[in-house]
Amino acid sequence: MDEADPDDAGPLAAVIACGLQPDQLGAYASAFDLYVLAGDASGQLRLQPAPAGPVMEYPPQNVIAIVIAGPAHLAPAQAWAKSAGLDSATVTHGPNMPRLLAAMARRVTRSARLAAELSLRLATLRGVHENLQNAYDGLRAFVQQRGLALPAVGFLALPDPDDAQLPAQVGTVEQYIPCDFRSLCGIGLHLPAAVARGAEGTLEVELSSPEDPARRVLWQVGYRDLQPGWVNFVFEGDGAAVRSGVLLKLQFRTLAAPPPRFSLARPHVRPDRAALVDGARQQRPLAFRAWTNVPGAPLTLTAQLWPAFYPGVTAARASPTARIEILATDDFEVEDVRRLYEEFDFQPVKKIPRQRRILVHPLGRLPTVGRIPLACPAGTREIRAEVETDNAKAADLEYGITLSAEALPVPEGKRPGEFVFSGPADWVVVPPKTPGVLVIELDEPLAEPSDLFLIARCPPGSTSDLGWAHFTRLTLIGDFAPKPLPVS
Repeated sequence: MDEADPDDAGPLAAVIACGLQPDQLGAYASAFDLYVLAGDASGQLRLQPAPAGPVMEYPPQNVIAIVIAGPAHLAPAQAWAKSAGLDSATVTHGPNMPRLLAAMARRVTRSARLAAELSLRLATLRGVHENLQNAYDGLRAFVQQRGLALPAVGFLALPDPDDAQLPAQVGTVEQYIPCDFRSLCGIGLHLPAAVARGAEGTLEVELSSPEDPARRVLWQVGYRDLQPGWVNFVFEGDGAAVRSGVLLKLQFRTLAAPPPRFSLARPHVRPDRAALVDGARQQRPLAFRAWTNVPGAPLTLTAQLWPAFYPGVTAARASPTARIEILATDDFEVEDVRRLYEEFDFQPVKKIPRQRRILVHPLGRLPTVGRIPLACPAGTREIRAEVETDNAKAADLEYGITLSAEALPVPEGKRPGEFVFSGPADWVVVPPKTPGVLVIELDEPLAEPSDLFLIARCPPGSTSDLGWAHFTRLTLIGDFAPKPLPVS
């Protein structure tokens, strides 16, 4: 028999006796809560505490056994137990039965206590799991908001095993990539062999959204910086919900041939998925890897950090170059620098948000100057302006852009007509209804933000009638610092 265990101390188990003599009941009374089943005047069994007590309507919950005196009591006891909803075992009394039931009661008590402890530990574990789940959800949200998730290949076109490559002489290549622009964080191009020793030039890699021209990013890398294998270009997305596809464009600015020949993939069943080389549709698409991140999340992993996470990946050594389209949003102001006609209620510099353009009206040979404060952030290396005189009856106009405010104000004591504006280094004469492009290339990126000045004047002998100068697109290209992370 099991010895009593101090840890098993607790409420006594209950035993129901049926047909036992008083001397037999004594063996159970010391170790159990004892109840007896006895017949009433009608012969039905009734339950009451031993040795005497009121009749009980329901049996106690801690009954471990019904002890009967002999086989004659088995059927009545089992019938009563069934009617009372009691599933305890029915056993026959014997000399060792009290000890056996006592041992079983201790085991039941111990199992109940262990079950209670297990339930408590499970509740604690469930609380820890919920805390871990909440922490994981918070970490996932942090990763998505801060853009710390590592990239993965979301879409790819592997190089053709037959070593298909771009033509030896190529200027531009366009390739459509069927994945969401918002999930894109980089592009990989396959270069099967090292660039020829005598090759000199610059490769421009541009990703853009066909549906939203403002969504574009640009890299520039010298031919000599390209290494064989997968050349990867990564950028920091803004998480914009642009679900259109992606247009990949390569521009080869070759000074000394031959340019690098990137790999082509296997022929595609859809002609529109093939590459467009110098305007001619090919049979094969360009081989590429489209690197994607958590959908809608920006990526702070720059090209310089890639080898630390992907030792087998070669990243372009050139800094990623981004574009900023000033007129793509309404988040800017433009002002008339000279303000010579305020008293006449005439505004020669206008911002037209709906058409995403700025209008500048020249006043003869006197330039009209519009200024966009701090339009060019630090890191700007190139400014491009697309212009047009959108009136067929207007005369030719001279356009200019500059970052310098030197000599812009009218000197004190001089009339506007006497003031000669030095202006940009080169004026561009644009006939009416003819698109024009103005470009400023800086020797060094801007160290600090700068204003941008938009200028228009009439050529000698020309008139400014109907001559509104339209600045239809202003593009900044440079190594822009990433936006600061939000502080939670």
